[in-house]
Amino acid sequence: MPSSTHSFVNRHGEDWRFTFDPTTGLATVAGSDIHWESYPVIEGVGYGLAMDRDETAWLRTAWTEATADHSAVALYAGRDTDFLRGTASCRLSNNFCPLCLRQRREFEIHHCIEAAEGGPDTPSNLLAICSSCHAIITRGSVEDRFPKATAALNHQFIYFGLQLLEEAATHPGKRARRGSFADSVSLEMRHILEELHLDPAKRLRTDEEFKDNARVEYQFRRDLGLGKWSWDEFEERHLAPLQRRAGDDT
Repeated sequence: MPSSTHSFVNRHGEDWRFTFDPTTGLATVAGSDIHWESYPVIEGVGYGLAMDRDETAWLRTAWTEATADHSAVALYAGRDTDFLRGTASCRLSNNFCPLCLRQRREFEIHHCIEAAEGGPDTPSNLLAICSSCHAIITRGSVEDRFPKATAALNHQFIYFGLQLLEEAATHPGKRARRGSFADSVSLEMRHILEELHLDPAKRLRTDEEFKDNARVEYQFRRDLGLGKWSWDEFEERHLAPLQRRAGDDT
């Protein structure tokens, strides 16, 4: 089946081109303004791109039309599975792992915010993943470990949103060490979270935006871990700038 392509020219005369490959289920966007480099498109969002309102609307429409008959672009890539929220932890139905989307026999409970970082022992933070993915997160190389670990965290953000951060700030796990993620959340976000609680309407909007962003991050990082996207491009576009800024601050 041939790829689907949509073009767009913005008000500055800059060209954009969206492409969807129905065989792989992957979508990309490239443009003259970004030297025709291709960027992933997840649920109609150009991952890592700053686009204006018209460009954003065009891209979402192009993606929606191109993927209308393809279940592989759904949250779990067309797998026969659903999210199950248990009293102690969460998992996907039919023995699917949320990180590799394969049916497995052996699962382990993963702290999406590490226990040593203050991750709470709550369903929002505890996700059943297959033993193979857990081993990669625990002992894998960074290019394998990082995508899976961050995909797991964003997966939980989809369903729990700000609640997970609130629980990390107020009920950190017993194994949390000083200077942990829980400490950072407490210092940097506790005030923000408290302010949001005083404005329920604002908290709801923020929570919805947080969850929407997590849907995109989860799918991208999951597929990055599966080798569908380039680690080298991700590292150069997203991690290297952070490392350079951190170096400038020291």
